[in-house]
Amino acid sequence: MAQPTSTEAKFEEQLEKLLEMCEDAKEIPLEEISKALDLPIGDELDEFIAKALQTKEITAKIDEQSQKLIVYSVRPRTFQSKHWDGLKGAIGSAISKLNDVRRSIAQAVLNRENPVWKKKSTPRRPRNKN
Repeated sequence: MAQPTSTEAKFEEQLEKLLEMCEDAKEIPLEEISKALDLPIGDELDEFIAKALQTKEITAKIDEQSQKLIVYSVRPRTFQSKHWDGLKGAIGSAISKLNDVRRSIAQAVLNRENPVWKKKSTPRRPRNKN
């Protein structure tokens, strides 16, 4: 496998920085991206963002009016501890909800087997007709 050129290596490094910035933000000022990536605002930054979008690692658009990158989604490059924590929380929540459903079903089965309206009542005493 061929070694990446310095231009390719620089792009990969800049892409990694951009992805890190986009993981937690939905809108990022272009000026902030420009400083972080050491790219001037304008054609050079626009070309980099267009190339980054072609990688499918990020889904975003440039809002020219507000001079921001609007981020729709970012594909995580690696599964980090915060991703594991999020997954653990989601699985825990799903398990809890399934347990609630199981308890509800068990209660419904018990109620069906022993319905309140079918309980035996004590026989009435006859009234004295005096």
